[in-house]
Amino acid sequence: MILDFNPRPTMAERINALVDAALVAEREATPPRTYLGASRLGHPCERALQFEFAQAPKDEGSDFSGQTLRIFAIGHQLEDLAIRWLRAAGACRRGRCRGARFGLFSGRL
Repeated sequence: MILDFNPRPTMAERINALVDAALVAEREATPPRTYLGASRLGHPCERALQFEFAQAPKDEGSDFSGQTLRIFAIGHQLEDLAIRWLRAAGACRRGRCRGARFGLFSGRL
């Protein structure tokens, strides 16, 4: 009997790799934004914001990984859930939540 001590990816690692590849492909197929989102307001480098707004080509390898895209996707779903909770609690009126800056969750500049 031969023992094989070579590491092999687990089922979870293989599934994550497939999901990550799908998310990266989806991101690459998505047209770039024509605006700067409100979340970009605090960026310390105005030049980076200008490059982003002008849609300058990105450096190779500087795009988001599949794992990061998964985290963003989960955050978007939790955002929808948080809005629902705030509305149920009466914190939102006419589609906007009190105390929200930049229009709550959908800011565009």
